[in-house]
Parts: sequence; C-alpha cells; structure tokens
Amino acid sequence: MTSYVGEVGLDGSGHGRAFLELQRASFEFVLEALGRRTHLMSIHSRGAEAEVLDRLSAHGVQRAVFHWYTGPLRLVDAILSAGHAFSVNPAMMRSASGRRIIAQIPADRLLTESDGPHIRLEGQAQDPRAIPALVAELAPTLGLTPEELAEQIFHTLKALLSPTKGEEAPFRKGHL
Repeated sequence: MTSYVGEVGLDGSGHGRAFLELQRASFEFVLEALGRRTHLMSIHSRGAEAEVLDRLSAHGVQRAVFHWYTGPLRLVDAILSAGHAFSVNPAMMRSASGRRIIAQIPADRLLTESDGPHIRLEGQAQDPRAIPALVAELAPTLGLTPEELAEQIFHTLKALLSPTKGEEAPFRKGHL
C-alpha cells in the first residue's frame, strides 16, 4: 500500500456538483480503504470544504494537505486544528481571497505547489520551475526571507512525510 494519496476529495463547484453523489461514494471508498493507517493525502475540497473536513475527521485522517484551498476563511482554523496543512500556488497570490487565506496559514503548515499545467499565468503553464518565484513572493507575506521560508517548507514536508511510529500527526499540539 502507498504512503501518499492524492488528489482525492470532493468538488462541489459548478463543474463537479452534478457528480457529487458519485464523488462522495468514491471518496468514502478511499477513506474506508485507508482505514486509520498513516498516509499523506492531498485533498481537493472546492465547494465542499466543511464536508471534506468532516469526512477526514470521521475516518481518523490526520495528515492531509488541502490543495489550492479556496473555501471560507472561518474553516482555516478548524483545518489547522485537525492537524492538516495547506499547499498554495501562484494563482492564489493573484487574488485577494487567496492572499487572505494565505495570511491565515502559519508558515509551518504551508507547502508550495505549481498545479501545472492547469494554472496559466501570463500565458505560461505553471510547473515546478515557478516555485522559487512563489517562495520569494510568499516570504514577505509571512514575515520571512525567501531562504527562511524555503527552509520552513522543507521542514514541514519532512514532518508530513516522516512521523514517528505511533505519532498521531506531526502538527498536533506540541509537535512543532
């Protein structure tokens, strides 16, 4: 069985709403198949953020990364309290709502992503080469230098990928 699962979740946006029941069944299948084993999951939650968080909690998932989170600000703290992290991409820095969400995420719960080739900025499909520029842009928002943020992202990823045996989750109270 794999240690990493992604991208799974629910899409309650206009595109996904017509297939929400099928998505729910698929997401439930994945969550049940994983049981309470430790896996790092990349989570899609667009338009269904509270429901996704509820399903993760109900299944004991304690290590998830909310990918390109666009949901309500009021849920950011609940997601963090549940022990999860967020991945952000260049498109999030281009919108006021994305910047507000990023401002709510502590640096030790933040990862970067390009989400390429889906994201196009200035006509260019994004790929991992966009990450250094994203880190440089994010750093002042978080009160860090780009070097400090890059180091923090590395430590966050390391914590997510290597919990100690028996540890519930790397971000539970007292872990970082």
